Amino acid sequence: MIQSNTSNTREDLEKDNAKLQKENWEFRNQLKVGCSNTDHNSLYFQLERSKNESLRFQQEINNLNQNLNLILKKIETLTKENESLKQQLDSLESKVNEQTLEINDKVSKSEIETCKQEILLLKYKSKYKSDIIDKLSFKIINEWIDDVKTMDFELIYHASNNFEKSSFHSACDGKGATITLIETLDGCVFGGYNSQSWNSDGNWHGDDKCFIFTLVNKHGIKPTKYSPRKELKKKKYVASNICSGPLFGRGYDIGIGTINGSHQSFPFTFVDTTGKGKSTLTPTKFFTIKTIEIYKCI
Repeated sequence: MIQSNTSNTREDLEKDNAKLQKENWEFRNQLKVGCSNTDHNSLYFQLERSKNESLRFQQEINNLNQNLNLILKKIETLTKENESLKQQLDSLESKVNEQTLEINDKVSKSEIETCKQEILLLKYKSKYKSDIIDKLSFKIINEWIDDVKTMDFELIYHASNNFEKSSFHSACDGKGATITLIETLDGCVFGGYNSQSWNSDGNWHGDDKCFIFTLVNKHGIKPTKYSPRKELKKKKYVASNICSGPLFGRGYDIGIGTINGSHQSFPFTFVDTTGKGKSTLTPTKFFTIKTIEIYKCI
């Protein structure tokens, strides 16, 4: 709009200038023909005025041209700045979009993982109704055994306030891998995982997959898995005989239903990683079972 108005003004000035030059030419012709002194003086003054007007108009035209050039240069500069800003905005928008996608991806992965955990907990809630542990503890034990596979746990033995060796062997011998859960009268909860079958021959066996654990203890130690000592040459990790229930560790880290009752000598075969020694599982060597449960791992 500025350029259009400037152009119109310049054209008007140029027309006026041309008109004055024409009049000037006509006055000159009249002078050549001849006239009176009065007429001559009048025409002379008119000619001078026309000449001055013409110079003024020309100067205004020059000024307008200069202003127009300045405006055009300013427009060109602003156009370049605008293009630069547009490129910066496009680059910034691209980065924002990339970061948004990354955030959405992370949020989505987090939401998916949360849903998986909730589904897993619901699965445990619907299947396992232990008198000793909650559903989250089943999930923790599952991860200790296999952090990839979701396992099923089938209750095959349960006893409260007493322990019958014969009923244990009848229910558990030859059933494959199991977890043993023990709750004592003083509120401690612990147990062990046997990766192989129980039997009644009294021979020690097992492999490096066997472990014992604490879930509730007097030290406030969080649920912890204790693995066998690596330096042991013979795999004497689990055993049982007709005179006892499940035994974990050659030194009876956990011994259930022995001729001396139920007791623990942890740490002996299994490594103490929490530093509380013999009082880790229970405050005393001997303990009284409140409830014992044995689950087959499927």
